[in-house]
Amino acid sequence: MIYGKLDRAANELQMKYRSVFGDEQGQEVLTDILRMLGLFDKATTLEEATARNVAVQILEIMGIAHEKNAALVVHALMQLPPAPPKETDNE
Repeated sequence: MIYGKLDRAANELQMKYRSVFGDEQGQEVLTDILRMLGLFDKATTLEEATARNVAVQILEIMGIAHEKNAALVVHALMQLPPAPPKETDNE
């Protein structure tokens, strides 16, 4: 009985996250949050890794970062044009 309530609560939370971030403005905000949490950067400290994990957790709650979606996520990523290389401190 308790598992059904947890599943229902998780589904409701997922729907709320998707509702909040589902429109164009929400996606802009989600992009900003994921950037602030360092999702698109290499984590070099424990603090950065922890922040990155929060970003991944947001995507997990939304049902995006999930093993069942791995092939779909990779396919979507491969459709993106490559970004220019990041500048390094050595240049």
